[in-house]
Amino acid sequence: MHAKLKMIKAEMWRRMHQPIPKQGQWLWYVVRGYFNYHAVPTNARALHVFRHHVIDLWRRTLRRRHFQQVQEAMHTEAKAREC
Repeated sequence: MHAKLKMIKAEMWRRMHQPIPKQGQWLWYVVRGYFNYHAVPTNARALHVFRHHVIDLWRRTLRRRHFQQVQEAMHTEAKAREC
């Protein structure tokens, strides 16, 4: 699971500036594929944990995306004031 989460984190970083619905669709396919492969009756808790981690990674990526946009806007505004 850790290797898959690392792969998802790296791919989310690469896809950070794509539209949010497109990111969500890609994540849905990834989680669905993981569930289809690993779904057995006694594995429900592990699947829940995986889904929780994916949601947390996406939330952090979106937060970082917003933070970078705010920083860029502040930098642009500061440059405009200098002129």
